[in-house]
Amino acid sequence: MSIITRKCVVCGNELKITVNKDQTYSGGHYFGVLFGSEYWECDTCYE
Repeated sequence: MSIITRKCVVCGNELKITVNKDQTYSGGHYFGVLFGSEYWECDTCYE
């Protein structure tokens, strides 16, 4: 297990993403790479 930090693209809050050994993750929602950057949203903005 490892923890990475990212920012929510919508609100700018810092996300602490937990990545498990089986490559699943929790703590945010990942949509891929857009315009050369990773696109992450926090749980609040995802709703």
